[in-house]
Amino acid sequence: MESDLSGISNENQISWFGFSAISFSDCVFNAYVDTWKEVCNEEFKHSLKNMTDRDRLVLLTFPFTDKTVEKSFKMMKRYCVTEIFKIPTTVTLPECKKMLLASTKDTKNQSKAEKEFAAKLERIRLLRIKISQKQNEIESINEATEVLHIMEKGQEHLIKQSKVVPKSPNRLMSPV
Repeated sequence: MESDLSGISNENQISWFGFSAISFSDCVFNAYVDTWKEVCNEEFKHSLKNMTDRDRLVLLTFPFTDKTVEKSFKMMKRYCVTEIFKIPTTVTLPECKKMLLASTKDTKNQSKAEKEFAAKLERIRLLRIKISQKQNEIESINEATEVLHIMEKGQEHLIKQSKVVPKSPNRLMSPV
């Protein structure tokens, strides 16, 4: 079950969590702009005066017109939105109920909407319990698999040792 109110542009989620992936990537871009401005002020302060307006504009806007830099910023923004600051679509916030109730017109539909919302919350709770149980099962299976791998390595080590050890002279001279 996926909420219609989830996603990167949901203002309620952004205000609830206190961050936005897009605003973070904008801050990174602004830091880049400020750094380039400092570089230009330090490195080109005397030579900028001797340049024409067009040449000065080309120099100052170079990082922002370069396709490689533009592509890297787009990739960074997409990575921030989809990986670092991703708000899962399964997140249910208190504002979701308020938005749902605000969208219903009459009181009959509001009580129906409240019941549906409560049922969805219960379903989410049950699904989270199942997910937790499955994660515990996976963890125990992984532990058992790790133990089996250790046992397998031990057997391989014993087999290698048995091939290397020469037969003792006592075994060769058995009376039988």
